[in-house]
Amino acid sequence: MGKLTADHIINIHRLILAGKDDDARILSEANLHQLVFLANGEPDPVQAASRAIFQIAAYPSFNDGNKRTAWMIAEEILGRAGYRITGDEQDLFALMQKLKEFTAEPEDIAQWILQNAEK
Repeated sequence: MGKLTADHIINIHRLILAGKDDDARILSEANLHQLVFLANGEPDPVQAASRAIFQIAAYPSFNDGNKRTAWMIAEEILGRAGYRITGDEQDLFALMQKLKEFTAEPEDIAQWILQNAEK
């Protein structure tokens, strides 16, 4: 995977929700483009992944499946740089919920990644 694109994120989201009763509608394509801009502009993969997670958690692009999509995007960004997330997905989802409630910051995501990923 090269640079992140809005179409790629939408395709991942569709795959995640395929065959489920979740609502796959896009709430904000502008949020997707902002996510792409911020993630692609960040040379550090940990920071890029944390920005992608923050954008989806704090400013949802989809009606359902935002956390699952954020998780998959972060894994791709980190995977391109040779990282593998080893931490518990539920811990990250709990942190994403705090981001959504604006009780955590993107730096908290970066710290979680550094503590729960290996190269």
